[in-house]
Amino acid sequence: MNFLFLKLAFRNILKNRLNAFINILALQLASPPVFFIFLFINYETGFDDFQSNKERIFRVMGAFNSDDR
Repeated sequence: MNFLFLKLAFRNILKNRLNAFINILALQLASPPVFFIFLFINYETGFDDFQSNKERIFRVMGAFNSDDR
């Protein structure tokens, strides 16, 4: 059954080459941003997972701007 699905997909790709090219190109362009967003979210939510009271821990960040005029 899976072989028939692959055969049908290959036939449709050969029949509609422009449409298949556009779909494959869009998939290639959309995959890396989704992957990097996943990595960023995993990084941001992965701090202090080893602590027993991790829901009570906060990360404090600060920024310092100096104008040397």
